[in-house]
Amino acid sequence: MAAIPAELTSGLTVLLTDERYGVPGHPDSNWKQLDDNGFQPGQATVLRTLQPEMTMDDTVEAYAEAVHQAVSGADIVIAQFGIGGDGHVAGILPGSDGSSIATDDTAAPWVVGYDGGAFRRITITPPVWHGIDAAYTIANGEGKHGTLLRLRDDQLSIEDQPSQLLKTIPESYVYTDQEL
Repeated sequence: MAAIPAELTSGLTVLLTDERYGVPGHPDSNWKQLDDNGFQPGQATVLRTLQPEMTMDDTVEAYAEAVHQAVSGADIVIAQFGIGGDGHVAGILPGSDGSSIATDDTAAPWVVGYDGGAFRRITITPPVWHGIDAAYTIANGEGKHGTLLRLRDDQLSIEDQPSQLLKTIPESYVYTDQEL
């Protein structure tokens, strides 16, 4: 975004599709990784997931409200995702509480938090996904080749491969270093 003139970012809102819960700036935080890699949002509104001294439940509630307001008020919603070697996308892991919530469109809140094993995760759910107009997904690394082939060629359940959710977005682009 550093190459985009600041005045062109003034109507943009940037939020994460998932975050690893903890204190703001913890080493595994997705926002910290963006910051450490020189992310410069210009004049964009930035919705940071983690807030000082907030419990997991309070963080989820506050972030859900912020996401709902941002997405509901937007003319166009684009999202950037990553895919894990296990087929996870956003914070939705195969076979996790997050994937079961993500498949229940009618009951799902906009954001959920759950224990994903290695990390306590906060992720957007289908009510947000259904409002996304275009998704841009990065999936680099040899460990993702099979996952990408299954995403492209198979119709798997969301529980087995959450990245299948990308197929529900009107425009979905996957960028990879793999030859498929």
